[in-house]
Amino acid sequence: MSETRNLDYDKLDFPSDKLTLGAIRNAVPEKELGRTDFTQGVFTPRAENYVADILTIERMIASATFDRTLGQVTNNSLSDEERKDAVEQLAGLYTRFGIASGEHHADQQIRGIESQAAAEARSLTGRGHG
Repeated sequence: MSETRNLDYDKLDFPSDKLTLGAIRNAVPEKELGRTDFTQGVFTPRAENYVADILTIERMIASATFDRTLGQVTNNSLSDEERKDAVEQLAGLYTRFGIASGEHHADQQIRGIESQAAAEARSLTGRGHG
């Protein structure tokens, strides 16, 4: 049995790398936070969850693409339905946080993540960009 290879996330450019605190502040208005006392810190659990969701789903999609390209099955593998759900959720978050201008733009950015992950997998096999 061959050794499972893991994706190096640091080699990928994720669309969320452009996310700013201002975008988070605009996307999660105070009324949604349900409080006006800012002594609890900069981030609230809700804002933290949105950011964590973006980071997690981006990595999940990248890892699944990487594994699929290598033909390996791991805990990161996604069924077609799971991938579809992940893409829909991430596209919504990208649009909400201003990372994408709309659904089509978000889909393009997600395909960019997948393209980078597949290229990284191919580079490990010596198959290049095919």
